[in-house]
Amino acid sequence: MIALEPGDKMNDKYRRQRGLVDQEQVSNLKILVSGSSGGVSDLLVLLSQFGIGQESGFIGVLRPNVLPDSVFWKLTFPNAKRWEDWEQESPQFRQTFTSLKESEPLSFDYHLCLNPSHAIQHADLYGYAKGVRAKISRQPLSPSPIYSEHVLTPSMRVAVAATMLQQMLRDADCMAHMKISDAWFTVTCRVESTDFEEVRKHITGIDGTLVDVQLTSDGHATLARYRPSTQPNLSPFDFLSRTMQSSQKQLSVSDDLGLIPWDAPVEVFDSSWSLSGHDIVLLGAGGLGSWSAPLLVEQMEEGTIHVVDGDAEIELHNLNRQVLYNETHVGSMKALTAAQQLQSLNLKIHVESYFEYLTPHHLVQEDFDFEEEFDDLGLEPSLLFDALSKSSIYLACLDNMVARTILNEAAINNGRVMINGATEALHGVVETFGQKGCMVCRYGKENARSSEVISCTEEGIRPIASIVTSTAWVGSMMALLTMMNLNPDYKDRNFRGTWFEGQIEQFAPTQPPWFDEPCKYHI
Repeated sequence: MIALEPGDKMNDKYRRQRGLVDQEQVSNLKILVSGSSGGVSDLLVLLSQFGIGQESGFIGVLRPNVLPDSVFWKLTFPNAKRWEDWEQESPQFRQTFTSLKESEPLSFDYHLCLNPSHAIQHADLYGYAKGVRAKISRQPLSPSPIYSEHVLTPSMRVAVAATMLQQMLRDADCMAHMKISDAWFTVTCRVESTDFEEVRKHITGIDGTLVDVQLTSDGHATLARYRPSTQPNLSPFDFLSRTMQSSQKQLSVSDDLGLIPWDAPVEVFDSSWSLSGHDIVLLGAGGLGSWSAPLLVEQMEEGTIHVVDGDAEIELHNLNRQVLYNETHVGSMKALTAAQQLQSLNLKIHVESYFEYLTPHHLVQEDFDFEEEFDDLGLEPSLLFDALSKSSIYLACLDNMVARTILNEAAINNGRVMINGATEALHGVVETFGQKGCMVCRYGKENARSSEVISCTEEGIRPIASIVTSTAWVGSMMALLTMMNLNPDYKDRNFRGTWFEGQIEQFAPTQPPWFDEPCKYHI
């Protein structure tokens, strides 16, 4: 594990979201939270991911009668068994109330209310989640007629909470008009030559890095610029001035978020079901995996979840959206840490970890002399083939298309369903691939086989901004769709949901008409 230096602005937990929001304004918000125990718990976890009520700002809680109740609460606030414990961890930034009257001396910027047991007046935004139904409103609603406990409620509740926070950012004028994928410091010098080859020959960075060159505006010299590998202990975002989106106090997010409409008649999926005896492969333990896996582990009565991730270590900038981890895990191996965290949530199941990346050799039985066949490729023996063979469903929580396509091929070969998820900044997609439709059908062969890594790391080929609202929505919907597909009455229904700043579209994709052969022939 890595020791973190206090005040190190370049080693910043919120670095990946600074290009999307005014982080200082977000951190200083004063938020009031109310609703059910689970609703309040999830909202507080998401607020902490944003940095609200951590070292600035303030969070007030209209205390539910029931103790904190959320799998993510256990991960984020493991020592807070009661609301009072959470308050005492940071009393200068947190306070709980038994009634709204107690908070009258305090002025809040925003009031979020999720799953209230009775009508609570004067919230800025209300959210409701029950089983397959979900709703967001500016006004309190009557509770859903579906009162029984439901296996999908925790997942749907997180999806609603994430969407509520996306609306809150807009209402609080914290969303930037222009999205910045990354920012860094460069060293620029003017060289009194216009011969680019000569400039590159005689000037490089101190670490040997080549410089980018361009003519000056007067055409008489060259500007040579490079990005130092060691950055100053400053935040480049502190040197930028940006305009924020102004709120019209109208809903800019979707209001009906459920798989069926909030007011639809009762149907078969309103009754809950059991998750028992399944093996599940989770490929990728980053942002999407850390939101989907705990929701699945919480509901599994028995079975095994196989966690696969090749990242050597957890980094600080992962923590603004990867809720499985905290500062003590920085520098630790991601797959192993994820497995340990998940196992602690449910001792009745088994959690296995695989420190590797998925490659085509995982799709074949390794009953040959491994050294002779794969020595030149540098591949190690793996048990992942067996995990793929016996698992009921696969989750693709990945950062590149070719790995998704390999997993999709394994799903087709084994007759399994794959749940695919992806996020980039304020965009997200979650989709199923069943017996009809595959990565090649949906994205074309070139895109499906693309090896470009959409990375949130500093050294990534194409670094991207990342924020917890998009990540939590996609991850929770991946868990929800996994549980739907493990319901014996849910027969291979392809689904695709997209997210853009909280605007959600859901539909059932079909195989394109120009692919008239089974997917296994062209994957």
